[in-house]
Amino acid sequence: MAKKNKFHHGKFPLVCIEWEDAQDHETGWHALKKAQKHLTAPIISVGWIVEETEKKYVLTGDFVLEDLETSRICSIPKDWCQKVIKLEAPKDDS
Repeated sequence: MAKKNKFHHGKFPLVCIEWEDAQDHETGWHALKKAQKHLTAPIISVGWIVEETEKKYVLTGDFVLEDLETSRICSIPKDWCQKVIKLEAPKDDS
């Protein structure tokens, strides 16, 4: 039986990111004044930063601790971020 890798989420920072997302408007014809007032959507995302580049953060919300799988992945452009708050991650007791 193949031995599974033990994954340690503690090496990734746990964060809360406040950011603005692009937002579609309903299709159809609309008055120009209404279109000019269209807003972005304020978002709060919580997760582990598994990748950070000059341009983006990649967050994940879930880990399978016995292998290298993750889910709820979100890539957020840094230009869209207003605030990144580092959170206290749970201790890895293994």
